[in-house]
Amino acid sequence: MTTRFAPAVQPQANHPFHIIVAGGIGLKDAEAMAEQLKAKGFAEAKALNSDGKVRVSIRSFGNREEATKQLLELRKNETYKNAWLLAK
Repeated sequence: MTTRFAPAVQPQANHPFHIIVAGGIGLKDAEAMAEQLKAKGFAEAKALNSDGKVRVSIRSFGNREEATKQLLELRKNETYKNAWLLAK
């Protein structure tokens, strides 16, 4: 049985603010991590591949205010305490 991953996506212009939970990893690992996050209930998790950098976004937003609010809430979880906001 083979596991298929959705291809990494470019950041979307209508949701330019991304909560990043991992970076500096290979594309295959980023895609696997995104799938694991989806299994944990983060339906919007995805691997981002832009500017020669691979990152894992847990969720994307259309405005900075909402993204920041959700980022601060996510950081309360020890697992995601180092999450940060990418504005594209």
